[in-house]
Amino acid sequence: YAQNQKIDFPYPPLMLFIESSGGLVLHAFPKMPSFLQNVVFKLPSLCFDILGLYWLLLMFPNERKYAGLLYFASPIIIYATYIHGQLDIIPTVLLLGCLYELTKKTRKGIILPAILYSCALLCKLHIVALLPLMLMFLYKRDGVMQSLRFCLITILFACAVMTPFASEGFLHGVLFNDEQSILTKVFMPFADLKIYIPILVVVLMYYVILNLNMINRDLLLSLSGLLFTVFLTFC
Repeated sequence: YAQNQKIDFPYPPLMLFIESSGGLVLHAFPKMPSFLQNVVFKLPSLCFDILGLYWLLLMFPNERKYAGLLYFASPIIIYATYIHGQLDIIPTVLLLGCLYELTKKTRKGIILPAILYSCALLCKLHIVALLPLMLMFLYKRDGVMQSLRFCLITILFACAVMTPFASEGFLHGVLFNDEQSILTKVFMPFADLKIYIPILVVVLMYYVILNLNMINRDLLLSLSGLLFTVFLTFC
């Protein structure tokens, strides 16, 4: 927490709103010890961590012990979120909520999962890689109109939130920063061309998924994890 200092925040606006909750507390109590400042800043991540566990328990009611051990007590999540200070837990949990709402047996329309997905996108832009997968899943299960509704709601909601922040700084600092260009840094030269490996693998995955006859819940979850694995492997 740096008072009266200009700090670049390279994330979309919803992430800023969420993380600002800790800053508001520190602004109200400026003499708080450094240790407590760190704890306060981690509270939003903790809240989303608990929310993620809640959605996992709803998705897998017969495997609650495994959900608690493999997710909530995961040393990777504990280190990345509470020691290293990564914020990926927030968009990931919102995406998890979207997947739960999309695949639960008593689903009620497309609006809530679309808004949850859009909120995940408004926290970190790499979530956009899953949009084609979501659309193909809905197309195969519910038809083209439901898929188009999901896409339209997602885009409209995201644009409505980001439009007030539209500026040159927002474009360069958030939408087109150096982190977004990492997909083009891993390539294989072929004659006078560059074959970008992560993009090629993702496109091939989309093609294979499009040719599947159906996608059930377990396959949707597996494909989502596999898609993110591509970025972890090649980027």
